[in-house]
Amino acid sequence: MNGPWASEEWGTLHLIQAEGSRDVGGNGGGYEITGVVSGKRLFMLFPSNHTVEYCATLSPNGDNSFVGTYSDRKSRLHSGLCQEKSRPMNMSRK
Repeated sequence: MNGPWASEEWGTLHLIQAEGSRDVGGNGGGYEITGVVSGKRLFMLFPSNHTVEYCATLSPNGDNSFVGTYSDRKSRLHSGLCQEKSRPMNMSRK
């Protein structure tokens, strides 16, 4: 996961994953990104001011790209973190 990734939705995402770790961190699109790799999927959170604004779930699409979806956070009045309604997201290694 290390390095820059191009995303139409977020611009360039700079991701870092320590060797042997599932945790992913980085920045892009004005956010400090936190995430985790689980199985063959990448889960990312885009927080702002200590509140998650967006959630993304992506799967590999070949060696140098990922495809999936992202969604807005739910309002504070609802349980759960992110809305079920989502939009497509793609990213590829720069």
